[in-house]
Amino acid sequence: MEFWMNEGKSVVITCGGRRYARCAIKTHFVQIGEDYLDLVRTYVLPRWQPGDLVSSSKKILALCQGRVVYKRDMKVSGLARFLSRFASHSSAGIGVDSP
Repeated sequence: MEFWMNEGKSVVITCGGRRYARCAIKTHFVQIGEDYLDLVRTYVLPRWQPGDLVSSSKKILALCQGRVVYKRDMKVSGLARFLSRFASHSSAGIGVDSP
């Protein structure tokens, strides 16, 4: 099987003295409420082999389960606004510097 990884990441990693080959699986842009098992059937099963381990991000599961909180619905305290000034900024998107 051909393995590939996100840019800047290593395909082979060592964890607990064992070596693992990781393969990033590209999907479509997952929408709120999609069926997680359908995603696995569509994108994972065609590549899966006996003995493989599968992991998924918590973000994908939350989207599929509809556990989304919109920024407009959040109540931000004055303390959160104040403390966010001292947090580091990430170019990857909203992070701890956003109250």
